[in-house]
Amino acid sequence: MRVDPIADAAERDRFFSRVVCGPRPGDCHLWVGAIGSDGYGRFAIRRGAYPHVVRTSRYAAAVALQGRVLASDDLVLHLCDLPLCVRSVTAADVEAGVGAHIVLGSQSENMRRMAFMARGGGRRAIVTHGAGLTARLERSRALREAVREGWDDDAVQAALLGQPDQYRLW
Repeated sequence: MRVDPIADAAERDRFFSRVVCGPRPGDCHLWVGAIGSDGYGRFAIRRGAYPHVVRTSRYAAAVALQGRVLASDDLVLHLCDLPLCVRSVTAADVEAGVGAHIVLGSQSENMRRMAFMARGGGRRAIVTHGAGLTARLERSRALREAVREGWDDDAVQAALLGQPDQYRLW
């Protein structure tokens, strides 16, 4: 996939109109548009005569490449572990101490990261402890609603914890 900085400017503007940036320098930039059944954002684009729907993290990574091609076998890894995050950091961000959110990687890197984080593989423990597909979708929907009208720290925390009616103890 390729996002041309000039030819695709209107498409890029449409994409970023559905992104809410956190108030602090290291916060995620969250997608508030369509979400797929896996909890990841979806964005419709047109290449040639045909429309396509892509994951928002892939589109954001392609934008960051500034016209270079994002290969179909390049994966976009979420180092912040939020499927709705579309923040690719710049060199200036890194110099300011902002950590990476989405980065390009391989399938083997993704699998190593999943093992390190004790996720994936459809294991019963994963599904029963709130880390399965259904829980991820519900968390993504709650997070989208928490920031749709602007960033609200308390609503974001409640969405991430999955307990919107429980008061924080600290």
